[in-house]
Amino acid sequence: MNLAMLHNQANFTCSSYKTLYTRMDMALSSVSVNTAHTITYIKMELSKYIPPGCIIYSGQCNVTMTNETDICLGVNSTKLQLSLNSGQMLGGFCDFSVEEYACASS
Repeated sequence: MNLAMLHNQANFTCSSYKTLYTRMDMALSSVSVNTAHTITYIKMELSKYIPPGCIIYSGQCNVTMTNETDICLGVNSTKLQLSLNSGQMLGGFCDFSVEEYACASS
């Protein structure tokens, strides 16, 4: 069963969407990267069906909890870290991926 079919059968209220999004957000900090991607995809798909005028998030953004061990698994940021530590990037900022920057300790 896909989300569109589920949505048509369930006819969720705004309050239901808020509960779903809150619980999915809470789960993001404790699941694997693959599961986090799936949850994010589900949230994007569900957003197509949120009733007009229903505001899921308001006010200030919450801190996004992440599991750095899972995210940085397999990312080698040693070369970047050495460059940062030496203070000699010499314009090579584009030589590194976003993942390498995210997983560097500086």
